[in-house]
Amino acid sequence: MNLETAQKLVAQTLPGYQVHHPAEMDGAAPRQKSGVEVISPSLQKLKMRYFGANASSTPQVLDEADDSGIVLVEKEGSSGASKAMVFSGGLLKGKQG
Repeated sequence: MNLETAQKLVAQTLPGYQVHHPAEMDGAAPRQKSGVEVISPSLQKLKMRYFGANASSTPQVLDEADDSGIVLVEKEGSSGASKAMVFSGGLLKGKQG
């Protein structure tokens, strides 16, 4: 989902909120990436564990829809905590935060 579509969906669905723009987008220095904390089993082992022997060996990749995605929002005029909103087909399907 592009920024223009995200702003349009947020304006229609969540009055009083705006798309969150992290400080990294404003030219601030990027955060240091931390090292690996956990090593997980291989994808094939996880597929066997959760889907059994019938698990597909090729992942299913869906095309990204223009009006679907996760958008971080914050109250207008606030620099506080952001919330994550899940849009699918242009409709708000879930939120966190």
